[in-house]
Amino acid sequence: MVRTQVEGVSVDPVNWRNQYRLPPRGIGYLEPGMKDPGSEETLGYRIAKAAYQQRPDVFHLRWISGETGLAMAQVEERVRRMYDEHLIMLAAAPAVQVYGQGLYYWFSKFKIDTLLGAKDHAALACENNDAIWNGYETSKAFDSVRAASAFTLDQLLWDVLLPELRNPLYEWIRVCPVARSLRSEHMNLWDAVDGRCGEYAWGANEPDALVNSQSAMDATDIRILMALNRKRPIAEYFDFSVLAELSGLEAGLLRAGMERVVETRQLLPVVYLNWQKLGLTQTVFAIRLRRDVALDRKSGIVDDFAAIPEFHTVWQFSDAHYDIGLMACTQTAGIRSLRRHIEETAEVDLVEEAEAYRQHRCWGCRLGDSSGMWEQCAAPGSGLSETHA
Repeated sequence: MVRTQVEGVSVDPVNWRNQYRLPPRGIGYLEPGMKDPGSEETLGYRIAKAAYQQRPDVFHLRWISGETGLAMAQVEERVRRMYDEHLIMLAAAPAVQVYGQGLYYWFSKFKIDTLLGAKDHAALACENNDAIWNGYETSKAFDSVRAASAFTLDQLLWDVLLPELRNPLYEWIRVCPVARSLRSEHMNLWDAVDGRCGEYAWGANEPDALVNSQSAMDATDIRILMALNRKRPIAEYFDFSVLAELSGLEAGLLRAGMERVVETRQLLPVVYLNWQKLGLTQTVFAIRLRRDVALDRKSGIVDDFAAIPEFHTVWQFSDAHYDIGLMACTQTAGIRSLRRHIEETAEVDLVEEAEAYRQHRCWGCRLGDSSGMWEQCAAPGSGLSETHA
């Protein structure tokens, strides 16, 4: 275990919070032992991200072949095709809070008589703003859900929120700071219950439902997707000999760096499924609990929702109009049953529901084919300034 010396005190970079009865909270500082996202420890991932479009063998094809029962050549051919058709994309989920950034989602609703062209203009502005980390266009209870990470609240206000707040066409905008990000796009994240981080969660019936809901991917493609995201040692995720060949760097160093950032939950690689390319939609639930619900009970309710794998994205908010955000695939997840489960939770005070039909970015990577900038990446927090702070 690597330890850091801070003013004569030995600090465990992984378990340092255990030294405090009430662990320090807040943003704007780098936690002990954390590495900058641009550090050499993430070189292996960055090389894979730059090369997998032409070299699918940066993935550990032998492991995937054994997991799926397919020949390595068949796995490579299908991964290449799925990427070329923009059905999948290699991304990474960074734990922005350990890098000194807060993560914020906000839900927006246009006034009832707003024209479609005005909504499209707002969507384009979102897509072109590198400070916005994630963004969905929705219908029904709200018209968009967007996310950004920021070092300071001034950055969030001036660089991201003010253009929308100044737009007279919005009926309301509700900012929701993220207290815990348990799961995103089926991948269990750092705030999941112990032992579940890195697990790729789908409902038992969802893979078959996915096959039957679209025509671009067959059951074999979906098996490969599941295998690409299966929780396993990082040495079996990427082929570090291929990464060494591509970069001229030593395979062992690349592997050791990636193992460090993954094992300390600073970053999780994930192969994203481009649901909108498949013609699918997502149901978004924004939930408010009764105000007398204690924090530990609130966290327990969120954990209960996260135990249902059909909720492929789970957020717990703090100090906000909503307490919980959930997402599930409309075509595969059994939305009626999920809705009933939410409504039957005694502490739930309000449930607002919308349907997402477009996603602009995922973890800072562009998704829109029409922009001609598919997969252009912006690191979380880029596009922000201290000009107004």
